[in-house]
Amino acid sequence: MTRILQVLTDTDRRGSQLFAVRLERVLAERGWDVRSVALTAGGYPPPLPVPALGRLPRHPQTLRALRAEMRLADVVIAFGAPTLSPTITARSRVGVPIIYRSAADALRGIDTPEQRLRLRVLLGNVQRVCVLWPEARQLLVNAVGIPSGRISMIPSGVTTRDVVPPDAAAQEAARRRFGLDPDPERPVLLSVGALAPEHRIDALLGAVAREPAWQALIVGDGLARARLAERAAALAPDRVAFAGPLPDLAPCYDAADVAVLLSDRGGTAGFLMEAGARGVPAVATDVGGLPWIVVDGVTGALVPVTPGVDAVRDGVRRVLDGHASMGLLARQQVEAWFDLETVAGEWEKLLADVGR
Repeated sequence: MTRILQVLTDTDRRGSQLFAVRLERVLAERGWDVRSVALTAGGYPPPLPVPALGRLPRHPQTLRALRAEMRLADVVIAFGAPTLSPTITARSRVGVPIIYRSAADALRGIDTPEQRLRLRVLLGNVQRVCVLWPEARQLLVNAVGIPSGRISMIPSGVTTRDVVPPDAAAQEAARRRFGLDPDPERPVLLSVGALAPEHRIDALLGAVAREPAWQALIVGDGLARARLAERAAALAPDRVAFAGPLPDLAPCYDAADVAVLLSDRGGTAGFLMEAGARGVPAVATDVGGLPWIVVDGVTGALVPVTPGVDAVRDGVRRVLDGHASMGLLARQQVEAWFDLETVAGEWEKLLADVGR
């Protein structure tokens, strides 16, 4: 039996880490021997149930622990850029093949020829690079010089089995749980993720402030939480709920009418997929892999990167105007493209190929 080791950045409940844990579960159900470890502990509770190897990603103790784990594996999957260099370093004297899963735009922060050369050298040490959307493959081929045959495209995935949109009673109960008005004429905009500048929560709050009927549910944590809560209280008193980090997002999707992600980073946001699986259309920035999930005018609305309040407001209005059809199409799209069972099947093919 092929033994798989998954290496995560940390134990925080973020996109790449959550996907790794879900992939482990599905592969294990299919008979694969899978173990997940994190380089370090995360900063936001509750943590994922994954052992942390050390205090710092490249600390000698962490690398020794990772090397010991790799000696027991036949294939290693490194999830996200922070795991790439430590995993390659720990692989010395082990020789196990590595699959690097690029969770976002592989060239983010790679601005100079020297930086691109370093990335090319690093990726030359892995057997396969896995990207999440088609354009990401072409970017690595054209800008970094990675041979196309060494790049696999497998999207992220979410569970769609037994997932159904909420009925009116479930939506009302979910809204009351978070202290929001249950009136269906008062739409709820849902944001999930780190409360960091790149997620433009200020623009979302500004849009809510200009529409007295709108409400917002903000899920996640970060250094900006206190400032954002103060701003929400000033702009839209009693209309914005801060739920903090939650291990189960199902009640959040039940409460929501529109999912909103205003990131300037180019990932694919499993939260938008989960929302779509429940018939919740989205507003997202036109960057990276997000347009692959949010098809403008079909499953939601796209807004410019670093959008202003007016752009966010207009995007949400467009989605609310076409909510029923967009929600249905979002659900159908997730079931067709991003179902976790189907995605796991693609990973099985890749693991079998690399592990031969």
